[in-house]
Amino acid sequence: MLLAALVLPLTVYGGMRGSRWTEWRSVGAEGIVLVEKVSARGTEHALFVRGRDAEAPLLLFLPGGPGESAVPYSAEFTGRLQDHFVVAHAEFGVGRGEPYENTPTLEEYTADVEAVLDRFRSRFAGRRVLLIGNSLGSIHALRIAQRSPGKVSGIVTIGQTVDWPEGSALSTAELQRRALAAGDAVTAEAAASLPQTLTLSDDPLMIDFAAVAKQRELLRRFGMERVAERHVPQVRWLTTLTTPTHSPREACNLMWAEGTICALIAPHPNWWAQWNEVISGVLAFDARKDVPALDVPYLAISGTEDWICPAELVIRYEEALSAPWKDILLIEGAGHYTHLDAPDRFQAAVLAFARKNGLLEAETVGSGL
Repeated sequence: MLLAALVLPLTVYGGMRGSRWTEWRSVGAEGIVLVEKVSARGTEHALFVRGRDAEAPLLLFLPGGPGESAVPYSAEFTGRLQDHFVVAHAEFGVGRGEPYENTPTLEEYTADVEAVLDRFRSRFAGRRVLLIGNSLGSIHALRIAQRSPGKVSGIVTIGQTVDWPEGSALSTAELQRRALAAGDAVTAEAAASLPQTLTLSDDPLMIDFAAVAKQRELLRRFGMERVAERHVPQVRWLTTLTTPTHSPREACNLMWAEGTICALIAPHPNWWAQWNEVISGVLAFDARKDVPALDVPYLAISGTEDWICPAELVIRYEEALSAPWKDILLIEGAGHYTHLDAPDRFQAAVLAFARKNGLLEAETVGSGL
């Protein structure tokens, strides 16, 4: 009886993983699919490449986090893009990426990202490159485009980090406003008691994780930020565990879910130890001061219900930014992971941006913007 109870779920798991593996490999005779390791400053990072036209321009997607991976869900928001680009997703410090032994600074982390970009460009020399960054990945994208504009032909940011402490204060203020409008004095008072920027006063700055957890709990009462309910690996555990590009241990490493079998397969590491200095760098980053100008086209995509990196700050940044071409797309009702909340709108906008700015040949069909 016990054996049967084990065999059935393992058979289902094997079938799902096998089906996804077949789908992952199915790119047609003109396509390309590969996984590479890229060494930077003594640490190996992972690069996942897929496209249905091996001669197409390049697209590198940089996830948020730190410590996140978009690979398990990549088909959902880059499936259509893979018809037009050779698409790559990178993993740093998680999954198939080697954990950092020594915590990098934000600047060192960005340098590692640029090293992965350099490897991608050299592997497919002479191609135009579109860089897309989500959340923390948007900081990398901005910094690389600023200091190495010759390496990219344009950047797109999703849920862009402009000023994390100020964004947190805006989110809490909006939460208070909605709570008072709804007559919910308890939530309004709880929001008012939070540290304004959700940070500790230590030098260097660090996130007040208890305050962040409380704020997110309060936000969810009003449906204001639902990433934790929709898109984190612990919620999408089946999609994560059956991802065909990772072993069960590597997939569990993306989840680090305590109290589950993953805690046995991939014991929870001292996760924050490898990211403390990165987080301090993120808290000190201000896109308006640090990246006031770009020499490449720029598109910001934000959800109107993104209360991790509020769209209001992204709007202000886009208005002040100096760039040869710039625009912002607000997607109604989408949250911080706008590309997962509205994958069709996201992909249409990316394709329209690429055609307007010469990364792809122009089409006469309607614009995604």
